Amino acid sequence: AVQVKAIRAEQHFTEPPPRFSEASLVKALEDHGIGRPSTYASIIQTLLRRKYVELDRRRFIPTDTGRVVARFLEDHFEPYVDYKFTARMEDTLDEISRGEMHWIPPLMQFWKPFIRRIRDKEESVSRADAKATRVLGVDPKSGKEVSVRLGRFGPHAQIGKADDDEKPRFAGLRPGQSLETITLEEALELFRLPRDLGFTPDGEEVSVGIGRFGPYVRYGSKFVSLRDADPHEVTLSEALELIAAKKQADLDRILRTFEGSDVQ
Repeated sequence: AVQVKAIRAEQHFTEPPPRFSEASLVKALEDHGIGRPSTYASIIQTLLRRKYVELDRRRFIPTDTGRVVARFLEDHFEPYVDYKFTARMEDTLDEISRGEMHWIPPLMQFWKPFIRRIRDKEESVSRADAKATRVLGVDPKSGKEVSVRLGRFGPHAQIGKADDDEKPRFAGLRPGQSLETITLEEALELFRLPRDLGFTPDGEEVSVGIGRFGPYVRYGSKFVSLRDADPHEVTLSEALELIAAKKQADLDRILRTFEGSDVQ
């Protein structure tokens, strides 16, 4: 028999690959033969402008939009997002620019199968698939389905379905939340809005919420955009500051007031 002198348990965690910086991304593009020195800056600017990534401490962090677009292209247009395809296309374009190849043959070779694939996907890919819909569970109050998806104005949670008799309710995800990791409880918390905060000195009721165009503060029947604050965390004093600034801005725009009339 073999005697055991000691048993030691060790736990190891695999570290994820480091996020790209601008320099390491350019290096990766060079290694794969993608892009040219004259196009690297525009590639990076396009990623940022379309909000596919965000810069955090000089590192590129993929957004929900970026993840959804990348997954959709990998699932349905895999040949066209392959590194080798892009590198070969770059080489072909270089040959055309040098006059070594006519542009029509490579264009037709690319375009015909590409447009066929697009027409096929228009019929075979569902709207839910395109929006990366993820069902989280059921709302205990209404019994309706709770899901998250990517919409026109960004990632949001939804209670109910489009074909329900009652119109679905929507709520935008908070900063730091992701379509891939948000839980049912976290999604339901988003629907606590609109939230009553109190009253202005003039007696107008003040509340915060999220509308079609983003977060807002409401006072009476008027609205102020809430650009840089979380509607779940904003206080009455912060809301009153925004309201005062909005009222002052409105006054500054008035050119003339006519006595005895509401016309300004």
